[in-house]
Amino acid sequence: RSNSTNTKPYSTPSALKVLHLAHELAPTLPVIVRSYDDSDLDKLRAAGAAEVVPEAIEGSLMLASHALLMLGVPLRRVVHRVQAARGERYPTAGVTADYGDVGPALNNSHGTFTFVASAKINLFNGGRISGDVIRAKAALKQRRQAAA
Repeated sequence: RSNSTNTKPYSTPSALKVLHLAHELAPTLPVIVRSYDDSDLDKLRAAGAAEVVPEAIEGSLMLASHALLMLGVPLRRVVHRVQAARGERYPTAGVTADYGDVGPALNNSHGTFTFVASAKINLFNGGRISGDVIRAKAALKQRRQAAA
């Protein structure tokens, strides 16, 4: 028995059909949908996709990561840049915990514990991100036409 499933079609109508069938057969099964980009992200999530992985965006992040590493950018910095780029598009969550010992001396101290959980959900960024994508596509089209 599977605990999750993923779809492979780039076609939104095909992905919607798979989502519908998967939810008919196993309503609680999380379905991960692969799409070309994030243009139909809201539609796929509304249809029940647990996650939508836009291949063009993820592929571009991986290519950029490899290029930065080959140019000598430290791995930690590359990872932070990729996380920041993903954080602009996807909801993120974080947990931080800290344990310490407080007191005037070791024999006269007590333990302290701090726990912080955070979540970031981009409610109003969709229009800006879509606008960025449209501008980038237009710039790419202009460069291709100029190079031809």
